[in-house]
Amino acid sequence: MENGFWSKRRWLARLSPSFLIIGAWLLWIAYQGTKNHTLGQGRIILCYVAAFCAISLFLWGTRERHRMD
Repeated sequence: MENGFWSKRRWLARLSPSFLIIGAWLLWIAYQGTKNHTLGQGRIILCYVAAFCAISLFLWGTRERHRMD
């Protein structure tokens, strides 16, 4: 049941590219908000934290995808 339908390993491996895209998008939104002063400081920090979490999930999913059984 390690690689069953509901396993964490399978879903992290499958969704890891999506986490990278979401993380890059959040970094871009935060950068543009800082540059144009369109977002408040709290929202910019929240975008950076969410981007860090998404990129961390990408790295974790990539590790699970390439891990030897």
